Amino acid sequence: MFFSSNPPIHSWKNKIVWIIGASSGIGAALASLLAQNGAHLVLSARSVDKLNDVARTCDAFSTFHSLILPCDIHSEEEIHSTYQKIKQQHHAIDLVIIASGTYDALSIREFNPQQLSTVINTIDTNLTGYYRVISYVIPDFLKNGKGGLAMISSVAGFSGLPNALAYAPTKAALNNLAEGLYAELHPHQIGIYIVCPGFVATPMTANNRFPMPALIEVDQAAQAIISGLEKGQFEIHFPKRFTLFLQFLRRLPRSWYIKIISYFFHKNSIL
Repeated sequence: MFFSSNPPIHSWKNKIVWIIGASSGIGAALASLLAQNGAHLVLSARSVDKLNDVARTCDAFSTFHSLILPCDIHSEEEIHSTYQKIKQQHHAIDLVIIASGTYDALSIREFNPQQLSTVINTIDTNLTGYYRVISYVIPDFLKNGKGGLAMISSVAGFSGLPNALAYAPTKAALNNLAEGLYAELHPHQIGIYIVCPGFVATPMTANNRFPMPALIEVDQAAQAIISGLEKGQFEIHFPKRFTLFLQFLRRLPRSWYIKIISYFFHKNSIL
């Protein structure tokens, strides 16, 4: 993608970072790493117990206590209420990280009307929920003339994939959304980051029944994201040995791409 960089982040000390989806996986790992680097954290997710566990880990690395504000990304009312509480506690947010997501391996071969609820939930969690957050934070970023938004997407959004009937299209839409946001907001010094991991060992991938090439640990993913944010990268993708291959494939003629992906799917069952 031909974008100039976002402003680099030279230090996390005293930065106000709101992580939505902080109770597990990449969100929790990011919280821990940012706490170690001196950030002031606001942690949100649906599970209070899990957030408390994450906060205890973060607070062990920091002299600051994490602010725990449970909320459901499906609820505009809860997002609004949570955001107002943050504004009461902090004058402005430096970075919002949306790490909420859901995944169900869904193939067209098993798709039927009973599966529609899964599709709708996936769209609401992985895409519509992001819009709910954006609708509140971006106006204040524009008013303040600063701020950053990082959205956790996936390499599944690069191009169409089998067994990802609901998941991959939401990630493709999220990548598209990020490009539009960047084009509009970059002149206003607002950072926009789209994070596209490959396979990461998280609770979301734990139930996958197929080999996951280039699988990395969640702490490795968090470190790659932090590094990309510090460099001001618009698109942060990793591990490179896997993501660069997928980026090469999507630049091929579409008919070639479909044949190659179909071959790997049917012969190796890796997707």
